[in-house]
Amino acid sequence: MGLRRSYLSFNTALASLYEEQLLELSAGASGPDFDDTAFFDAAGMVYNAGGFDASQLNTPEAHRLIAETLKQLKTAIASGVPHEVPETVRYALENNAFIFSGFKAFHTLREVGLSLVTDKGDIKPFETFRRDVEAVNNRYNHNYLYAEYNHAVGASLMAARWQKIESDGDRYDLQYRTAQDDRVREDHAILHGTTLPPSDPFWSLYLPPNGWNCRCTAVQVRKGKFSQSDPALSMLRGNNCTENAKQQIFRFNPGKDLQLFPPKHPYYKAPEAAKQVIEQQAAERTEHYTEYERLKGDPNYTDVEYDPVTGGVRASHVEHNFNAVGGKYELEAQLAGFRAGHIVIFGPENNSEYHKRHTEGTWNGLQFEVAGRETATTNNIKRGLEHCADKKGTQIAVLDFPNGGFTLEKFDIALRRYMGLEKLNDGQFLRFKKIICVQKGQIVHMVDL
Repeated sequence: MGLRRSYLSFNTALASLYEEQLLELSAGASGPDFDDTAFFDAAGMVYNAGGFDASQLNTPEAHRLIAETLKQLKTAIASGVPHEVPETVRYALENNAFIFSGFKAFHTLREVGLSLVTDKGDIKPFETFRRDVEAVNNRYNHNYLYAEYNHAVGASLMAARWQKIESDGDRYDLQYRTAQDDRVREDHAILHGTTLPPSDPFWSLYLPPNGWNCRCTAVQVRKGKFSQSDPALSMLRGNNCTENAKQQIFRFNPGKDLQLFPPKHPYYKAPEAAKQVIEQQAAERTEHYTEYERLKGDPNYTDVEYDPVTGGVRASHVEHNFNAVGGKYELEAQLAGFRAGHIVIFGPENNSEYHKRHTEGTWNGLQFEVAGRETATTNNIKRGLEHCADKKGTQIAVLDFPNGGFTLEKFDIALRRYMGLEKLNDGQFLRFKKIICVQKGQIVHMVDL
């Protein structure tokens, strides 16, 4: 009950932060097109687990929820950042959007977890639960996301513009400008015409956007064309315009800080366990991008791709052999891993090495082998594991079932039968580090052994 009460307080603060923006959105302007399936799949994962904690941010369902939010925010970044902006700037903004999406997913799913039980502590029937969490989805992934999307467009535009402003130094002055129409907020109208050098501390706090749906901008102007504003008075006006708590969070410079969203946004108030998971995921994304850059510059690899939404990387060595039968399963498995944010690299296969059987390559740095069967039956799952065990260097067994049929019950039965081969000292047994199951182009199950 204590956690529920704390979340009532959190939701009140969050609603207060967004409330003015929601009035604007109700008029019907187009915005992000969030795929609700990502949310309901993650909600189903929480229901089946009987609750939610930070460790579940590492599940495939949570990854897809984070990726769907990031996809929308990346679209906003693309609309605000011109092509000539350095890739490092674009990547920094996208990485910030990823971290923001991770924290948002945490709060969304924690609220889903709290919706799991009644006031008496009983687990709700699934249909009741699903109906109740629809309100969570509408609030976080539609209402709030509209505001966040619009902010990301403006923030990415100003972040990109700041790179040129900063490179010019104080050669030009910088002038604050509103849209000068009847929709301009009184607080922002007071700042219209503020003219100061880019090095003035004012711009570290009040470079637009200065709130949800802020349409203000800052433009370079020739020195002497406009009288410079009084620095102390300008700072005082900025402070007065953003004196309440929900306005203060917008006191930052998206270009200087390379951040889309306010560092003090309520989403970032999360337990240490959640922070550690999200920080680890962000670090992995950076490692993945570095690996992508390496592979892109290596002439031995072709079809090198990086997915900026999931952080997935894929590539194929020029000496990798795709056979007529198993090749389609290999490519389907690689694509599923790539879409889920993994690094899947097909390695070289030198057939001149007598009696040496190569694995497909590496999956997140571990040797992997793919076994494909059209349909997931208990026998096909077991035979797939035996096939992967035939390559003695295999650390990850990847099973691909393009026609479906996978269930956890079938998998558990097949795995027990396969593990039984170890006691028989059967040559078809190999202890894997991980098993990954792919169905219809999507990872449906991963287990560490």
